Amino acid sequence: MSYKIDLKELEFSHIGRETKLEGNFTFNGPTIVSGTIIGTVEMGNCPVFIIERDGLIKGKLKCHHIEIRGEFEGEIFSAGKVIIHPSSRVKGQVYAKDLIIRPGAIIDFSGHSEGANLI
Repeated sequence: MSYKIDLKELEFSHIGRETKLEGNFTFNGPTIVSGTIIGTVEMGNCPVFIIERDGLIKGKLKCHHIEIRGEFEGEIFSAGKVIIHPSSRVKGQVYAKDLIIRPGAIIDFSGHSEGANLI
């Protein structure tokens, strides 16, 4: 049996732990960040965006659904759900349709949920 993966058909991104990016970025497909991004991030289609425990984002994030396990500082604009896990640190502003904060998360932000036309 032969397994062939056509990389042209895959739409996902993974930013590794030792990677540091600065600037404006647009990602398509599910995206996992274990490294550092400083700048603006926009999701091109409506997949999940995950900041892992080692991940750090400083800037502006526009997405549909985000799960934060690492650190975020800046503004989040989410047309869907924002989940802030116990291992996370979040500082800034969060605008989301649905906001879930798990016990143990360290937060310092102003937040708005059920907003219309967030992205």
